[in-house]
Amino acid sequence: MKHLLMVSAMACLASTQALSNGGNIPESPLVLLPDKMVQPANPMEGYSMTPVTESKMMTMWNNMNDSMDGKDCYRRAQIWTFDMADLYRVKSAKVFIHYTNKFNRQIDGVAKMNKRGLKGVIDGRIYKMLGYNKTWDYHVAPLVKLTNGEYQVLDKELILAYDAQYPYSPNEAWNLTKRPASIDEWLEGLTVRGELLWKARKAMIERDMRRAGGAQYDRLQTQYKSFGMDKHDSIDIKCHKANSIAEVDLNHKTAYCFYTIAPMYYYNELDLRSLAFGYTNQNYSSPVRLDTYTEENFESGKTNYVQNKWNYSELKDAKKEFKWRAGSSYSERIKKYKY
Repeated sequence: MKHLLMVSAMACLASTQALSNGGNIPESPLVLLPDKMVQPANPMEGYSMTPVTESKMMTMWNNMNDSMDGKDCYRRAQIWTFDMADLYRVKSAKVFIHYTNKFNRQIDGVAKMNKRGLKGVIDGRIYKMLGYNKTWDYHVAPLVKLTNGEYQVLDKELILAYDAQYPYSPNEAWNLTKRPASIDEWLEGLTVRGELLWKARKAMIERDMRRAGGAQYDRLQTQYKSFGMDKHDSIDIKCHKANSIAEVDLNHKTAYCFYTIAPMYYYNELDLRSLAFGYTNQNYSSPVRLDTYTEENFESGKTNYVQNKWNYSELKDAKKEFKWRAGSSYSERIKKYKY
């Protein structure tokens, strides 16, 4: 097997026009896998979800266990998808949003920067958010398929600005609710946070440019233009669809976010990277090295890491998300997968 060749810009880069995200956010062309090579596994290949009526979906939604600490999304998603399968005989999936290094450093990182002089300049709610915002590598929630072919995300923990369709007013951005949502609504709700933080970053750079001179001013102005801040007062972040986390890891410097869909059995990004690359002795909580992109690794992932049943150790680990003394029924029901 040959290593994937990632040296040709013509082979690896798609034009910005071909991959337009429909917004004004400045992004570099996406790095793509060469077409004629063995590809990493698509988690959804060969997997069938159980179509449910809207009425059954709402029954599941209303009965989703909410005795959670609210700390770990992947544990919640495991509990909820297991319950759907065990209590309702519904095979669901999970939808992941992957925040890239570009997102974390350019946008999420603003919460760690100097806020001096921003009070009264930016929306007070954004200013307050700078005090509690946390950096996310990814988020995951259950996904169900309706009998009409539509998909709904059942994220029972988060309150999101589901109805803030760009361009939206400040009040719409803070109109937070909790409900089943389409994939696009869910993604929009999750990216509004980044769009608001971008405004804070813009105000910070403008503040710093007023005080700077010489080379420092030139550096800030270059950064300001690279973020599109010289042309826009707001941005519309659109997450790209990826068939494998391997595509995400190639683009941590180019795009702001991606989303992937996987069967209910996949627990977290570690599972997704194992499926894509097999075992490589790397820390799969972070993007992999470029030399990991080999046909041998892709084949190893397909051969050894496809998950088509519950993993008891992962089901057991998910119990850590329950509040104290909660989850006893879940603990009993997962025992059938112990051996």
